[in-house]
Amino acid sequence: MRFQPSIRVRLPGCVSRYVVVAAVAFLASSCFDAHQVDPGSLVVDNFDDGAFPVDATFTPWMCHSFNPSTNQDFSCAFDGDTLDGSAHSLRLDFKVTDPLDNVLQYPGVGLVTYGAAGLFRDVTAFSTLWFDAEIESGNPPLPSDAQLQVELGCSTVRLTDGSEPGDVYLLQEAVHSSQWTQIPLSISNFSSPVKDTRRLEGGVAGCLARVDQIGFVVESQLPDGQSGAGTLKIDNVSLK
Repeated sequence: MRFQPSIRVRLPGCVSRYVVVAAVAFLASSCFDAHQVDPGSLVVDNFDDGAFPVDATFTPWMCHSFNPSTNQDFSCAFDGDTLDGSAHSLRLDFKVTDPLDNVLQYPGVGLVTYGAAGLFRDVTAFSTLWFDAEIESGNPPLPSDAQLQVELGCSTVRLTDGSEPGDVYLLQEAVHSSQWTQIPLSISNFSSPVKDTRRLEGGVAGCLARVDQIGFVVESQLPDGQSGAGTLKIDNVSLK
């Protein structure tokens, strides 16, 4: 599961329950701000006033690589480029390679926030996950069919056999652009990965009721033996 990579870079904050591999050189002015916008809307994070997400359910963001998880050619930081003119967005610069071995590895990178110990967010009352995003292709360029996926993890959900595997997540692909775009994703359209045939207790809704991981993932779709580079930026993550 991509939410548990072996290499993570954590944005600086006050506390962490993870080992920090490398620090991002950005000083946050405060730890967290746990306010809600209005009764029908919840700001997960706008990246403007501290290293912690606005929703105090979640811990500071990390960036990571996968396929292979040993790739260290990435970095994440706050950025002054935003769609709405606000103070900061979250930026991930990366380069990924599919090794020449006649096997497609689907290498990629991601940004992720985890629920604080024992906390999760029930998102079943919301209809839409909103966020701003852009993906800029670098040198060498990313394939035109590179994917942006949003993942909602629920590590404490049980399967119908009573087990709690700890690696369950739902995903949804988002249409992305090289320019800032405001993207709405219907909560009802999140589903288990095609290859994950495990049956969840309560079905998809059972996972949506216990979300403790939110991730934005770039899956490169690189051909065998090729490399690609790019930048992912996200901002204004909210539930409505």
